[in-house]
Amino acid sequence: MDLHPDAILGDYRLDACVGRGGMGTVWRARHLRIGRTVALKVLRDSDLSARFLNEARIQAGLRHPHVATLFDYFEAGGHACIAMEFVEGETFADVLSRGPLDADRAVRLLQPVVEAVAYLHDHGVIHRDLKSHNVKVTPQGRVALLDFGIAKDLNLKGLTTGGAVPGTPEYLSPEQVLGRPPDARSDVWALGVLLYELLTGDVPFQSPSTFSLFEQITRAEYAAPSTRRRDVPAWADALVARCLRPAPGDRFADAGALLDALPLPLA
Repeated sequence: MDLHPDAILGDYRLDACVGRGGMGTVWRARHLRIGRTVALKVLRDSDLSARFLNEARIQAGLRHPHVATLFDYFEAGGHACIAMEFVEGETFADVLSRGPLDADRAVRLLQPVVEAVAYLHDHGVIHRDLKSHNVKVTPQGRVALLDFGIAKDLNLKGLTTGGAVPGTPEYLSPEQVLGRPPDARSDVWALGVLLYELLTGDVPFQSPSTFSLFEQITRAEYAAPSTRRRDVPAWADALVARCLRPAPGDRFADAGALLDALPLPLA
């Protein structure tokens, strides 16, 4: 089925394509009968249907103010579809396009993300793709975590990856780069990368070569945030450093432990 504005999939009329990812496209769509606007994720490749259903199953069990809500999973027109909450606003990447943030604002934005990930960890789920494009801030200031396409339920046997390393390269932990099983501490690493990005405007590990990038990551070779911006306080450097230790056992044990370490409440 050709997807275009005004096309109908199940009970939804497509409005506009608002994103494209590894598994398919995301459309703003409206329910034909109740009028609710949703983000409709439409699977591109039927070979990925098991992973798509895995995403829906994981997200359907989550209820948290900082996690986008899943409404429905269905198949229509030869496409598997996930209807989820449409979160208005900007991604963290959009916010950072105007420049890095001061440390207090960076932590204020990061705190709800850490709360959401702590909730996931408490429920035996790791996200595995935390990044600035997967978090939105609404005009009212609500922060919402999106996209559970490669999330993993640690209580179940996982889907295989066919030898590929799932996730966004710049946010991968050393154990993921080395092909070892990720756990909650891998998400802690990605949260450290995200905090670094909020503080400096850039991710800590960068290279045009994947091999060189992965070498940097496995060695945890990066410049401290305060060397990039002189106004970054020592406590922010220390938080990033604890998250970005190459040995998982040297990091915060999970997002809950990181949450306890954040300097909150802020003045």
